[in-house]
Amino acid sequence: MKAQTLTALNNVPPALLVIISTVLFIAGGALTTTYLTDTLGVFGAANFLLLISAPFLIAFSRPDIRKLKPKNIVYLLIFGICLYGIDVFFFAALERLQLGVVVTIGFCGPLLLSLLGSKSAKDIIWFTAAVLGLCLITPFTDFQESYSYLGYLFALAYAACLVAYIFLTKHLCKDLSGLQGLSLGIAIAAILTLPISLPRTIANIGDPKLILIGLAIGLIGLVIPYAMDYIAMNKLKVKTIGILSSSEPLIGGVIGLLLLGEGITWLQLIAFELIALASLGSSLDDAEASEDLQDIDSDVAVG
Repeated sequence: MKAQTLTALNNVPPALLVIISTVLFIAGGALTTTYLTDTLGVFGAANFLLLISAPFLIAFSRPDIRKLKPKNIVYLLIFGICLYGIDVFFFAALERLQLGVVVTIGFCGPLLLSLLGSKSAKDIIWFTAAVLGLCLITPFTDFQESYSYLGYLFALAYAACLVAYIFLTKHLCKDLSGLQGLSLGIAIAAILTLPISLPRTIANIGDPKLILIGLAIGLIGLVIPYAMDYIAMNKLKVKTIGILSSSEPLIGGVIGLLLLGEGITWLQLIAFELIALASLGSSLDDAEASEDLQDIDSDVAVG
């Protein structure tokens, strides 16, 4: 069953896996802030979903921890913290900002990574477009309120975690086959962060409705999208990541509209399109943007 599932996922075009995983993860985040964070808090909700997800992934991948090298353990620890950071910062930002805004700011992390993978002079244009889009999507008058200010900081931290996630995924896939790296990373994240959320989790563990909602969101919004994304990221190049990521702002805006009833202003729509244009432009106009992330990582390590 395991081999058949992995084979089936590996036969799916990685581009399609990324798009599906993006939709599921963003929808899962929207549902989490609607049904879980009020009861468990941001930290508790993130840990609760990781605790639900870890057993499924461990049972499926059956990682052999005896074969782990010291460097694998270091990468897994960092990876686990990164996975927790992705969820926590995403949920925390969603409590303060619109879903489309959070996703757009988060998408700028992979966009920056794509720009770093290209050496074209035209990238100055695309970088400018991305910065302009961020300026349009950021109502600076709201910075007078610390609540909104924190939302943008959380969204930027979410973007940084996404960049780290891409790099760490490439490292782990070199030594750990299948979904072993992902399952161990999520298990480590769940264990390390358990003390933070333990009081609230224990207080609500007897609520069957909460457990069922958590199971549904954990499977649909975490296990499935992370598994799809993890497999796809191992195959993708910077050029492809830039192209696929350009759909995220629009996906976030549409899901925010459908699930959360959030409106999209014309200014936000222009901002979404400017940032998406920056990604597409930097990816399509620069032939060297197709260089693999592994090559970029090697250059950074040498430097």
